[in-house]
Amino acid sequence: MKQLQTTPRFKEIFERFTVYGNHVVRYSCHDRSGTWTDICIEQKLMKAAKSEGGLSRGRMRNSDSGHKCWVQTLNHFSDVNQRMEESVKKHGPLHKDLTKTRMKRDAEAIGLVLKWFEENNPFDHDRDNKLLVSFSTGFTSKEGDAVNAERAVEVGREMQIKLNGQSVTSTMELKFKVQALSPLRKLPKLNEKKIHLNSHKLFNRLIIIAQRDMTVETRSEYELTPFPLSLFSNQDQRMNKVNKAGFSKTSLKELIDPVDLTDHIRPDMIHLTPRAKFMDNLHNKSKLIHLLSSTFRNHQIIVGECNNDADTSIVRGALAAAKDDSVEVRAENADVLIMLLHHSSSTKYPLYLTTSNGSYDVKKIQEALSEKQRRYLLFCHAFTGCDTVSAIASHGKTTLFHMFCAGDIDEHMDIFLDVQAKKDAVIEAGIAIFQYIYHAPCTNLGAIRYDMFSRKAAAGLIKPEALPPTRGAAAQHSLRAYLQIQDWMLLKSMSLDPSDYGWTLGVHGYEPVPTLDPMAPDELLRFTSCNCNGDCSNRRCSCKKNGVKCISACGNCKGITCQNCIHDDVEPEKNSDLRHWIYVV
Repeated sequence: MKQLQTTPRFKEIFERFTVYGNHVVRYSCHDRSGTWTDICIEQKLMKAAKSEGGLSRGRMRNSDSGHKCWVQTLNHFSDVNQRMEESVKKHGPLHKDLTKTRMKRDAEAIGLVLKWFEENNPFDHDRDNKLLVSFSTGFTSKEGDAVNAERAVEVGREMQIKLNGQSVTSTMELKFKVQALSPLRKLPKLNEKKIHLNSHKLFNRLIIIAQRDMTVETRSEYELTPFPLSLFSNQDQRMNKVNKAGFSKTSLKELIDPVDLTDHIRPDMIHLTPRAKFMDNLHNKSKLIHLLSSTFRNHQIIVGECNNDADTSIVRGALAAAKDDSVEVRAENADVLIMLLHHSSSTKYPLYLTTSNGSYDVKKIQEALSEKQRRYLLFCHAFTGCDTVSAIASHGKTTLFHMFCAGDIDEHMDIFLDVQAKKDAVIEAGIAIFQYIYHAPCTNLGAIRYDMFSRKAAAGLIKPEALPPTRGAAAQHSLRAYLQIQDWMLLKSMSLDPSDYGWTLGVHGYEPVPTLDPMAPDELLRFTSCNCNGDCSNRRCSCKKNGVKCISACGNCKGITCQNCIHDDVEPEKNSDLRHWIYVV
């Protein structure tokens, strides 16, 4: 190929490929629609091979002689196959890009892209052009972040230079690769340095490191994951979402039949972007609120805007209006229903909640609940998961609601309803409730984690999210639940300082504090294994250098055949039997 340019015989072919673009075949006039010639040849041959009478059809499938004959005459029969298809018009265009279905789908895709860019303007002058922004989520990088996606070409060339002369199986370290916005999340730190670890890697390290000091039980007191997976999602490190709609439907609304208040039809709004992604963008949310507010005001409708949680303001206004007349509250949020049920006993006139599934008499739902369910409804809804409190993995909201109301933990739940409760009392009550959830009252959460870890390890399936949270994670969860309960009871937003109750003020507002305890001991984060070719007797061995014994994860010695294995600390007694010594080892 290098001689094509200088060989007179092939000079014209070389120019066609390099100058006139004949190295690709275009089936349409779209940009970037060309296909390499070798791929076109492969497509043509494979099409002939898979058609009727081809290599993989009929008796040809299991005939070695037929395979040999077919391969030797492949070029000729591919032409015959193409001519026959053209004559009988079995197929339409010779390429998928020219089919009507593909062209229609391409046009729809282009339309969706254009509409998306209309909603998410990448040339917004209000944004800092020096920082990268995710248009779908609104997440923005900060100065000092190692995001270099805008230098992808330059970084790629640097990687190629580093790989020159290396083996084809050589890999590149993560720090030399392109860094996008996705890795920018809360990561554990060791000596002020962020560590990229996943939960399964930490758990595997736990098993291996147990060979050194046999302290799996004490290690269970740590989360051993970047986030408490029983309360936070492993995908996006956000609090677990709970099925509030399912809880309100199965546990509350099914207690009575819907009430027919009106036959008014409300048109639905269709949006191309998923609602979760659309509402995650604070810019989109503020624009939507402004649009709705201005539209309502134009129709002479009184509008009240809230800087924080609007649910408490809605319920507070509904309760005030219910003193003079019956009130209909239209909302899809289960939090509104929970607060109405808790406070409806103070109203004189009926309260109705209207959702897309119908209208419900709030007082009748309240009467259908038992006295204990009415008393602890706010606590059950907050502690098992809401907008500001994590859902507990592997524990459904409805199941926990009935479990709490049937159990003997009233004294602990009462603390969450006490306006004057101390933080320490809230934490201890929350930990006791977690012990009750995992069927081990008065047992340390670390011991519960170790017991469940042992049972699941014996079963061969270990999921970190199935284990209970550590004491530190349970404490922060309890504080967030207490804060939310007080807001609902007092019908105020931020009735207490969120910074004292499981939240911290970040760049994008308040963010939940997963735990104040370290996620794992240092020896797990500094996991060491060697790959020595010698006997691991000197400091050239990484295990020996770090003062730890070789284990089964070590490359060559496997923690058995070297001088730094675990058995070095054991000395045989004098005059002991050699076979007995080997057996003890």
